[in-house]
Amino acid sequence: MKKLLPAVLIIFALAMTPFIFRVRQVELNDNNCVNQQGLPYKGRIIFTLKKSVVEKELKEKFLCISKVELVKIYPSKVKFNILVENAVAKIAGTELLVTEGGKVSEGNAQNLPLLFLPSNIAVSPHGNLDDKLALYGAKLASTLAKSDFHATNIRILSGTEIAVYGVEDMVAIFSWEKLPEVQVDSLQQVIALAKIGEQKIAKIDLRFEKPVITFK
Repeated sequence: MKKLLPAVLIIFALAMTPFIFRVRQVELNDNNCVNQQGLPYKGRIIFTLKKSVVEKELKEKFLCISKVELVKIYPSKVKFNILVENAVAKIAGTELLVTEGGKVSEGNAQNLPLLFLPSNIAVSPHGNLDDKLALYGAKLASTLAKSDFHATNIRILSGTEIAVYGVEDMVAIFSWEKLPEVQVDSLQQVIALAKIGEQKIAKIDLRFEKPVITFK
């Protein structure tokens, strides 16, 4: 009888595993990208959840997700820490938003700049921008959001030239051949100096070694 006891205990433990280690509680960090109803993991066996698989599933379902951290709290709780990739521009003529990395999704945003794309670039509600100039425009929108230049729309003018229109009828011309961060830094310096001198700027051309400024 004593020899049978360990075997009985093992069988009992195996039989109870689906009940003891079944996910009953799902915790989600506070964000507007994902809700708990969109997390189909309640009822799953906790130790069968793999981070790489879960992250792939959620990224495919929610385009706003950049990264997922999965924390297992045994025996029956999982926690999702979601890093969100926010939209940086609205694609002109559509109800589509785009992130810095080029993820496209449906949405409504009043304060984002309009990104005007060439007619030959096709976009879909659950796709990704893969055109280099379009991605550059998205990156530019993200970089400008951290500056004092309040962009209202971004237009791709040619293979190397992008015009960004801001408030007070100011326009900045950027070159695709130069890093957005470098050009936005130069733009920021020009705006700061203009504020000191109370000068009104009409156009800033950042394609050259030194910005070319046109005043009103």
